[in-house]
Amino acid sequence: MSNYIDHSVAETTLKIVEEVCRDFDGNGIFGVGAGAALRAMARHWKDHLHDGHKPRIISEDIDEMKNQLEVMRAEVMRRVSEHAPSPIDGKMSNYIEQPVASQDKAVELKNTLGQVATAPFYIWANDDCANKTNNFNEAKAIRLTLFNEGGESVYIVDADGVEVVDAEIEAHEALANAGYFAGARKPDVKPEFPGAFMVNDPQDSEGYAIVGDDIASLILEARDHLTAHASDREVSNYIEQAPATKLVEVRLSALTRVEYMEVVEVPANITQAELDDLVNARYRQVDGGEFTSDPEYWERGTCEAVETDMPNTAPSMMAFRTAHGLHIERADAAAQTVESSGPTP
Repeated sequence: MSNYIDHSVAETTLKIVEEVCRDFDGNGIFGVGAGAALRAMARHWKDHLHDGHKPRIISEDIDEMKNQLEVMRAEVMRRVSEHAPSPIDGKMSNYIEQPVASQDKAVELKNTLGQVATAPFYIWANDDCANKTNNFNEAKAIRLTLFNEGGESVYIVDADGVEVVDAEIEAHEALANAGYFAGARKPDVKPEFPGAFMVNDPQDSEGYAIVGDDIASLILEARDHLTAHASDREVSNYIEQAPATKLVEVRLSALTRVEYMEVVEVPANITQAELDDLVNARYRQVDGGEFTSDPEYWERGTCEAVETDMPNTAPSMMAFRTAHGLHIERADAAAQTVESSGPTP
């Protein structure tokens, strides 16, 4: 007995996804890429929605895709850094030069409330205002120094007393939580490269360290290194812990019946025992070829799933776990989903 599925909800949802993709097609290459990803995943959503899943599966899958994109971004940058030619020996350079001012992107600085951050900037440490400056880059340098001197709860606020955090500060906090050091250069770290600053991981057995004259670039580069290594561990754990699959044979049987009917004239006062005798006699007398199938009768027989003894047989169906339970689909449909959307975590 199957549950009723309102296919109109599925079709309406998929139509909305396509409308959104068209609306954002004009938003540059990013809109084109995002739309292509959603259209590819729509084939997967179509199957799930028609199976009765709620439209929230779309939101959940997009959240997972965002996480996967971040992992892939970090992996791209890690591989680029491994193969980027060095001006010295053709390998990855451990020196990051000072960026040219004209190459910097002008980004409007905002505080944590989303408002434009205004000077002066106050640097707090150990529950006390330790310094003040009208230049945010200088404020970040003071913050970093106070942090490396052992200051606790070091942060920057703007003229309105609202904390100000940018990508560099967020990256440094991630590095510090992982045990990295960022700050003044130590003479014994990468002495073959110039630079006044350094970022290194004292716990790294490979001695990860980069030096240069732009502390912000160093911090962001080290954050990418940290993220890439974390991604490698996540992928490794996923591969190691991914459950194995096997083939089983699903064997179904059902009992149907054939029937025969005739009209017999009998005494009005015939007894039930005599009626039973009549039925039994006619059952012996009527030829089996006179019976016809009863299309209304269907009774479940023996149904089971057993491990197949033909491990090289191509499966016709696939079953896998999802957040909504066991999902079953045709094997060729699953292959098309993987080909168009990529692997799903």
